[in-house]
Amino acid sequence: MAYQDKANGNRPTVMAHRLTSGISLLSGTNPANAVQPVILTASVSPVAATGMVDGDTDLGTAPLSNGMATVITTSLAAGDHTITASYSGDTRYGCVLSTPLIQTITDLMKGDVNRDTVVNVFDALLTLQYAVGLYKPTDETTFKSAADVEPLDVLTSKPKGDSKIDVFDALAILRHAVGLDGW
Repeated sequence: MAYQDKANGNRPTVMAHRLTSGISLLSGTNPANAVQPVILTASVSPVAATGMVDGDTDLGTAPLSNGMATVITTSLAAGDHTITASYSGDTRYGCVLSTPLIQTITDLMKGDVNRDTVVNVFDALLTLQYAVGLYKPTDETTFKSAADVEPLDVLTSKPKGDSKIDVFDALAILRHAVGLDGW
């Protein structure tokens, strides 16, 4: 676009306008539990690299493929997270920020050692097998976090844990699975 600038001796002045770009953000799993990977996908026009943040925390940058950028993270703690995707712009397109996405991360459910979102007799069986040395989980840290329920807190009857997995943990999970306690 050009126009006559009287202050510039009526010489033509060129005005460059940056094109508008657009961005949207989606979560593959919302809510997710504390150990599930969260797949964040940004759809961007034009094609370029996109960054994603949780507040001030950088979750990663991904190049676009067919207008989509994907970042997979397991670093989100339990709670609500305000995630945004951004495109920093270039000489042709201006920068843009997505509408915030609220991603909810729930705590890993105590007793749910196989992470199927319910505490059942299979969880008690796996815990018992682990306690007697017959089972080795692929993610032992996560397994121990879910299986360590005994002792129960005296005031709240909620799992407190004692940093060891034994037969008492398996029995507590079984009691919970069949409805004999309310944690």
